[in-house]
Amino acid sequence: MTKLLKDVAIVIPVFNEEELIGECIDEWLKVLNSINLHYEILIIDDGSSDATTSIVERYGDTQNIQTIIKPNEGHGPTIVAGYKRAVGIAEWVFQADSDNEIDPNQFSALWSKRQGKDAVIGWRQDRNQTTVRRLVTFVARVVTKVLFRCHLRDVNIPFRLIRSEILTILLERIPSNAFAPNIAVSGALSLMNYQIEECPVVFNERTVGESSLSNLAALRKGGRALFELIKISRVFP
Repeated sequence: MTKLLKDVAIVIPVFNEEELIGECIDEWLKVLNSINLHYEILIIDDGSSDATTSIVERYGDTQNIQTIIKPNEGHGPTIVAGYKRAVGIAEWVFQADSDNEIDPNQFSALWSKRQGKDAVIGWRQDRNQTTVRRLVTFVARVVTKVLFRCHLRDVNIPFRLIRSEILTILLERIPSNAFAPNIAVSGALSLMNYQIEECPVVFNERTVGESSLSNLAALRKGGRALFELIKISRVFP
């Protein structure tokens, strides 16, 4: 594989986060500059209808930031779009969400564990979830264990570091419109026996704005994710 220019590409999908996205980007810039990395931040705007787009466009002339504005397709396809752009930029790809529920300052802990590994996956400690979301999380773990022999503690966490050459292989078999690509990636990494390190991270509930995922939506989307994972599991050895 050709040597890539950057150390890491940070993929941040965003939709209607006008209250948080500026703070999120500033925090990532501070963290990445403090550890002296060659990096690129990819802001993938999934067709926001609030002021998010105008805020992220202010960073357009920043050397280490790319802003990609795309039609609204949903969170999963936005992650996949970011991944596909990132693997051609840097040796490592890191995905984070834009809501600051996991502090960017915890990135260094994952980065320090990458040597000899194909992926470093965070897991959220002491996460306070509703009963419905706890059930959905539990089912996701059971399903990935059965379908992919995956024993990761947090299969869908948006705080994960993966080698680009490995992620490229996985993306060839994960649909561009995948609803839950991170769960599929977690399962595929395990099923194909890649070297994975887990790293605990502190999770904090968002302080402004609201989550787009209600309990009812979590159940409905969890069912959709289940059927999708069954299909994806069949294309991996």
